[in-house]
Amino acid sequence: MKKVLFLYYPLKIHYNHGVSLLASILREKGIEVFILELHQLTDIKKIVKEKEIDFVGFSIVTSQEYNLCLPYMFEAKKIGKPVLVGGVYVRRGSYIDPCAVDYICRGEGEILADFILEGKTEVFDKPYLHENLDELPLPDYSRLTGYELDRDLLPLKGLRIIPYHSSRGCPYQCSFCEVRFQPQKIRIKSTIRKDMDFLAEKYRPNLFYIMDELLPYYSREWCDLFDGNIHPFISYIRLDIPKEKLKFLIENGLKMTAFGIESGDEKYRNETLKKNLFDADIYRTIGMLRAFEIPYFPFYMTGTPFETEEIRAKTIGMARGLGGIPQIYPYEDLSKRVFHISDDRIREYAKKVKSKLDFVKATLNDSSNYIYSENGGFIVYRFFPDCMTIFDFTGSGQRWQDKIEELCREYGKTHYLGRMRKEYKGFQRKYNLTNFGHLIGREIKWQQQQ
Repeated sequence: MKKVLFLYYPLKIHYNHGVSLLASILREKGIEVFILELHQLTDIKKIVKEKEIDFVGFSIVTSQEYNLCLPYMFEAKKIGKPVLVGGVYVRRGSYIDPCAVDYICRGEGEILADFILEGKTEVFDKPYLHENLDELPLPDYSRLTGYELDRDLLPLKGLRIIPYHSSRGCPYQCSFCEVRFQPQKIRIKSTIRKDMDFLAEKYRPNLFYIMDELLPYYSREWCDLFDGNIHPFISYIRLDIPKEKLKFLIENGLKMTAFGIESGDEKYRNETLKKNLFDADIYRTIGMLRAFEIPYFPFYMTGTPFETEEIRAKTIGMARGLGGIPQIYPYEDLSKRVFHISDDRIREYAKKVKSKLDFVKATLNDSSNYIYSENGGFIVYRFFPDCMTIFDFTGSGQRWQDKIEELCREYGKTHYLGRMRKEYKGFQRKYNLTNFGHLIGREIKWQQQQ
């Protein structure tokens, strides 16, 4: 019997839907599956040996998780068992250090068993899309207590919450959203009512969390399948939801909801962030939620491209005025980690600047850094409150000069700083750059007090 160990690093939620679903699929194929959260793991080598694991898989959802998982991925790679990686972060196309893994899944992973049992690599060769959701079993809920999903939000505290997916896909293409890197095609489960009745009977939840990217209330097919639901649930909606659709959801169990507003400036929200959401719809829908006493969680962002202090003030003002339980997040450019730089180019650059290859790769692996690459060149940078700081660059000097200024304008930075791994006096003269000095340091050896 083949054995698979799935690992993930939980941040706010101690549950991973992708891993839980894959566990059910693989077990149906006769594959033994073990799931561990990485913060619980002290020795990968020990558990792989004790459990006689054949494959080690990692699921990564965010850039933070990539940083946290990477040391474990390197450790697993040393064991000699095939190391697999997938998840939302990977589907985005983000950089995964090829030295840390053997196989990268950029699409959906439902045919992973074909690889484990027969060696077929289709699941890794190109992004796979699973058409028929009815073929899939329910995820593995055996490790779930129901109290993992409250996100430290007061209305959810103490509730036994069971997650469920009724569909996949979203028809919208908001510029800041992870979903735009995933298939837009809407796929709906026809067994929604049957599944929820079964889960309600088995787990007795206080609330279902329908985790669809966007609840497909816009689909007549989905509404027909969901009509008559008696189980209370929370889900994501858009605030331009038609009145009759929101009333339908409330009549069929909607008890709480979450939605993105993103910015308090209507013009900026639609022209720059491509949200296609107007103030009139926001106030109309929130008024209806208040009338039906439905708790709501509005999501906002700050630090978005071309955001001014005036736009930021409008966002903060709207968050205060619209009530609910607002969540304000710093914007993350989801494309900042989507790049490809060949190993040969990295080695060439390391040699050019007389740096250790490991140091250069550590810079590329750090998901706090932004990376932009083209034509074999690349620039590594990061934003601070008042400036852009450049860590590495190689390629066309004029192209990077233009790109740096473009990025400064986009993120409202008045100047940029850079570090030189070696002196480029010609470059400084050509672009009229002033050498303010070099950053230097000294290694201090110390021991952490116990």
